[in-house]
Amino acid sequence: MVRTVVVPRALHEVLGREQTRTELALVAVGGLGVGAAVAFAALPLLTQVPAWRAVPAVLIVLDLAAGCVANFTAGTDRHYAHDVHRRRVFLAVHVHLPVLALLLGVDVAWSTAVWACVVGSAAAVSATRPGPVQTALGGALTAAVVTGVVLTGPTRALVAAAVLFAVKLVLAFAVVHHGPAPVRAASGGR
Repeated sequence: MVRTVVVPRALHEVLGREQTRTELALVAVGGLGVGAAVAFAALPLLTQVPAWRAVPAVLIVLDLAAGCVANFTAGTDRHYAHDVHRRRVFLAVHVHLPVLALLLGVDVAWSTAVWACVVGSAAAVSATRPGPVQTALGGALTAAVVTGVVLTGPTRALVAAAVLFAVKLVLAFAVVHHGPAPVRAASGGR
């Protein structure tokens, strides 16, 4: 039996109600490792802006990277799977890419266009009934967005952030990967 960790209520919107230790470790390591790699690629941009803009830019990149992993976990997936309102709010607050472009002083129009494509794609996938078609649609739209991003992106760092954004929202979040949470039997004396 896999042991789960109860997630503090303040983190439910990020990690769901419970996670396994392994999934939490993967979210942390993946978020920090991938986020650090993208931040390193963004150093030329980060050094050109004041710290009050560079620090939140790095935090956005770390959030994108960690979210790519967290949204694939059972805890996060089940937290959002069947709550349409919560799913809509999650998508609505994800303005990461245009904000990142503003903070770094780079192509805001491109970032806004990619943001619209990603959020629109995620909304379409999210509106599709969970199952094989939803998964295939999520894959197809992610592939389309990523291809467009790679072919048109203004900088390596912004391309990497946009790819993370697309994977996080379209493939990881919008596709329901896990069934409903397992029903726990009463534990007589544990």
